[in-house]
Amino acid sequence: MYAKGAAVETAQGTDNCNLKKPVRERLPDFFVIGAMKSASTSLYFYLEQHPDVFLPARKEPEYFSFRYGSSTDYAWYLSLYEGAKPGQVCGDCSTGYSRGLDEHHVPARIARQVPHAKIIYLLRNPVKRAWSHYVHRMNERVSSGQPVLEFAEAVREYPDIIDAGRYAKCLRKYLEYFPLRQIKVFILDELLADPAAHGRELDEFLEVEHVPERQFSRSNVAGQWNKEKKLAAWMERLEGSTLGKVMKKILPRFIRSRIRGGLRSSKWVRAIAEKRTKTVELPKEPPLELQDWLRGAYRDEMRALEQLLGRPIPSSWLGDSEHEQPSGGVNPGEPFLRAS
Repeated sequence: MYAKGAAVETAQGTDNCNLKKPVRERLPDFFVIGAMKSASTSLYFYLEQHPDVFLPARKEPEYFSFRYGSSTDYAWYLSLYEGAKPGQVCGDCSTGYSRGLDEHHVPARIARQVPHAKIIYLLRNPVKRAWSHYVHRMNERVSSGQPVLEFAEAVREYPDIIDAGRYAKCLRKYLEYFPLRQIKVFILDELLADPAAHGRELDEFLEVEHVPERQFSRSNVAGQWNKEKKLAAWMERLEGSTLGKVMKKILPRFIRSRIRGGLRSSKWVRAIAEKRTKTVELPKEPPLELQDWLRGAYRDEMRALEQLLGRPIPSSWLGDSEHEQPSGGVNPGEPFLRAS
């Protein structure tokens, strides 16, 4: 998508930031906003297989969530799409766009810069998603030398473990700025059951020719702290070291970016990351009591989601009985969130 309007368009809004946007700068046409740990990585690689879709090599730019407001970062963001060919639709797949919305005002920011953008939201069973998110955060902690937290303590330290599953809340925020016709919600259970039909639906939504030969396969599954994640964790530790901090102060961003790219492609750096980055050993599924608590915590949110979508969600998201309530009026998972 190209910016339209006068010679210079000024973006103003919630953040009191002013970004001058020259005409005909390439910006994304669509955004995959998450949800985190809902196979958004798999969707990225599926979209990447389409010849008429351009995605930057950096899978999650997170510009509108964590880098918005700086002219330097804006120039960096635009540079990600310089390689797009005429006729290709550009995308940004950043799960941070569906988290911390009250803090970062992401829907307003995107609407301000790209009012005609299309929004794709991929949803997963909220109980499984929350546990996967927890495992992800604990792997991050272990890789940086910090201890693993119990679930109750972890959700106090990382509230997005729970908040990222509040799908209705997120959709309401985007519907404040985008009409429903510009938003497409996919449910992972359904996509995996019939990837061909949903692949066609996705191509139609993006207004590109349908390419049926692509494969949708799960990647970055919970508990598999894969090589790329280990490399990212090692690079983060390196950049946070004394040397890394010095380089950040004295070297321009584009030079640091080239150095980072060289290190990431180095076989010996990858070997070091693989050897030295630790992983956490946790069950693939949460304890049954925690599953019960999470279903109860998300029950009203899932009912609201059904109303927004105008159709039922998978019954498995709420347990054996879609409207089952915890026995005795007591939330059986309450101990998981009690203060210690």
